[in-house]
Amino acid sequence: MVDGWSEIITTFMNSGFIDEIIVSIIPAVLGSGIPLFTSIQKETQLQLINITKYDALVELHYKVLK
Repeated sequence: MVDGWSEIITTFMNSGFIDEIIVSIIPAVLGSGIPLFTSIQKETQLQLINITKYDALVELHYKVLK
């Protein structure tokens, strides 16, 4: 993940430029992590449109409801 990536995503989310979100989940015990979003200005409703399972991860594909 690129440093500052969550701030870039947050800027696009707050501006309404994001139509879909794909989240990949890799099971690992880290104890801490990097937040996906910071300072979202309003609640964003998501609709799950697809789940894909791979050997080592699960990918969740969401549509952003506007």
